[in-house]
Amino acid sequence: MTAARGEWVTDEEGLLHRAGLQCVDDVIAGMRAMPESLVTAVTDTEALLEAAPR
Repeated sequence: MTAARGEWVTDEEGLLHRAGLQCVDDVIAGMRAMPESLVTAVTDTEALLEAAPR
């Protein structure tokens, strides 16, 4: 965890990169203005977070 290491990030992109979760950017970039797109993005992000090393 970034804060636990005494590192501070000022933007989301830096935070995702330092946490090893830059793949979430792809999920966000693929979103469209439809309710089902949000559901898919949340589900995909949840799977990525579950698979991320701790």
